[in-house]
Formats: sequence, C-alpha cells, structure tokens
Amino acid sequence: MDLLATAEHMLAAAGLHTNLPEFLALFGLALARILMAVTLAPFFGGQSVPGRIRVGLGVILTAVLLPGLQTTQSFNHSPMVFVALLAKEVLIGAVLGIVCQFVFYGIQMAGVLIDTQRGMNQMSFFAPQLAGPASVLGQLQLQLAIVVFLIAGGHLMYLRALDASFRALPVLAFPRIAGGTTAFLETVARLSANSLIIGLQMAAPVLLALLLVDVCFGVVGRMASQINVHQESQPVKALAGLGVFFLAAGFLMGRMQFHLGTMMNAVNEMVRVLKP
Repeated sequence: MDLLATAEHMLAAAGLHTNLPEFLALFGLALARILMAVTLAPFFGGQSVPGRIRVGLGVILTAVLLPGLQTTQSFNHSPMVFVALLAKEVLIGAVLGIVCQFVFYGIQMAGVLIDTQRGMNQMSFFAPQLAGPASVLGQLQLQLAIVVFLIAGGHLMYLRALDASFRALPVLAFPRIAGGTTAFLETVARLSANSLIIGLQMAAPVLLALLLVDVCFGVVGRMASQINVHQESQPVKALAGLGVFFLAAGFLMGRMQFHLGTMMNAVNEMVRVLKP
C-alpha cells in the first residue's frame, strides 16, 4: 500500500489526480477480457505469436479503450468479488474469441473434407491460428480466409465490437443470461453447428465432382472387372478434385466473404445474450 500511495502522490504532483488502486483494478479487469479475446481470435496470430507480444498488444488495446470504460460506480468490492469479476471478464473474452473460431474452423473443415475425399489427407500441417492439424487445402483455405478478413478490415470491426462489449457488459457488473441458460446454450450450439454447415457448403462443388468420378469408375468396374478401379481412381480423384477446387475459387471466395461478414453478427448476438 505504501508503494501505491507513493505512486499516487507522484501522479498528483504531475497533475494526474486519480485513485490508483481503483484504476489498476479497472485496467486489470479490462485487460483480462481483451487479452482472452485477442489470444483466441485466429486473425491475430493465435499460438504463432509469442506470449510477450500478445500481452503487449492487450495492454496497448486496453490503454486505448480505457477512456470508454469510465464508470460512475466506484470499485470498493472485496477481494472475492474482484476474483469473481476477473473470472467473468475472462469468460466473456473467451466467448467472443471462440465465436470467431467457429467460422474459421468451418472454412478449414471444407478443405479437410475435400482432401479426405481426394485421398490426399496423409499430409497434415499444424495450423498455428487454430488448435489441431489441418490438411493441405484446409491450411490453404484457413490462411486465405485470414488474409481476406484482414484486407476487408475485419480486425478493426472486431475491435469495435470488443469496445462495444464494454458498454453492453460493464467491467463492474455481473451479466445475466437473457431468457435463462437455455437461450445461451442454444445460441452456442447453433453457432457451433454453423461451422459444420459452412464446411459442407464450401466443399459441396468438389464433393459432388468427386462423387461423379466415383460413379464413373464404378460403372467401369462393372463393365471390366479385371481393372483395379480403386487403385486407378485415386490419381484421377486427386487431380479432378484439385481442378474443380480452383475452378470453383470464385464461389468459394464469395461464400468465404459472406461467412466472415456474418461472424461479426454472431459476436454481437453473443453480447446481446449475455447483456445484464
């Protein structure tokens, strides 16, 4: 306490009159939410970014957003209440970050489905932005989605939504789930299920083409049983799937932009569900 009193006295001598313990408490609570939201958001680098950089970015964003976090309510809670508020902030930041991951998981899933049907999923790469390995086309689609999102300024929209979350969910207030726990669980389940729908939609053109290839080789196998249809179809499916993938690039980009655009609506929806 002597150190805080000394620092507060030094700030007062410099013309900055503030309650330092209250300021640090508010800053720490806001930092917990922002740090979790930035760490879990794939377009900020994920695990590929060193921890020091992630913490530094969280501190900078908290300092930038701090003027909008001013509250008329003074922080005079007990340590147990502070711990509960800190856990609440971590949970809110994690929810916002995980909601963003659902869309990128769906986009990555489309590439994994295509490679699986092509028989080319033997090679897998670790995706640093998302947990778990991904196939070649899955990794390609994930990185392409991140590039498209950043070019469109999606990271700025995400930061604005994060700033708005502090007005909807103040750091010193506990949220209540609108409509009960069922509404919250239904929202999370629907957003999670949408990732599967996204993957199937974006992989549908290539999957249909590969189905036609399988049908053609099935007919050939019925007509000439001496041909090893399974062995002969593998290189054809690999090349045909890759060719249709690039031919359908326009469709994939359009769907990718649409789903990335709806991702921010999902973030705002989660904020409305948890609004106190």
